[in-house]
Amino acid sequence: STLDPELIQVYLRIRPRTQAEIGVDEPFGQVNQESAKCCELVQGAHCNRYFFDHVFGQKSSQEEVFGTVVRPLVHSLVRGISSLVFTYGVTNSGKTYTVHGLEGEVSEGLLPRIFRSAFGALDLLQEPEGKGYEIVDEFGNYNNFDVIQQHYDPQTRYLLVFSALEIFNEKLLDLLDGDSNDLKMVEEGGEMVVKGVQEIEVKTMDEALRFLRT
Repeated sequence: STLDPELIQVYLRIRPRTQAEIGVDEPFGQVNQESAKCCELVQGAHCNRYFFDHVFGQKSSQEEVFGTVVRPLVHSLVRGISSLVFTYGVTNSGKTYTVHGLEGEVSEGLLPRIFRSAFGALDLLQEPEGKGYEIVDEFGNYNNFDVIQQHYDPQTRYLLVFSALEIFNEKLLDLLDGDSNDLKMVEEGGEMVVKGVQEIEVKTMDEALRFLRT
């Protein structure tokens, strides 16, 4: 493959045990975080180590996961770089909580945080004066902000567009259009796109949350 392997990153988030699981022997072993990039799977007397780009422990917060994995990708959108983030795991492994989260900013998942970060970043790029604390909070430091700002064009209109697709039985369904049938994925301009999917411009965070909750 001509794809740069460094463009693909794999992260592991270890879900804490529920009350029902505490004190019960795990038939497939126990997963523990050994370091920021390594976890160990303990199965009786056997222990195997696995390495990832980053390992999030049981006490990792929603903000920590978003800040490490997704926030840099949101900022790359200003540079015209597309990204894909998806979660993978067995049922009840925490995928929905990580992606959607719960009510309230502290427990928000990746999707609402993406919109919140995108709106915030664009606002700071358009009007950075007197917003030093906000810039550091969003971009980490001024150096990161300067790099992104070099690619920002004030003459360009930036749009945040929302669409929602479901893949079920190898069929693509538009969740924003109840009348949609099996949509088709085609290649256009070197990119794969879904023909006919409904796209809605989102202008405020409230609008984004409304679509995410429908």
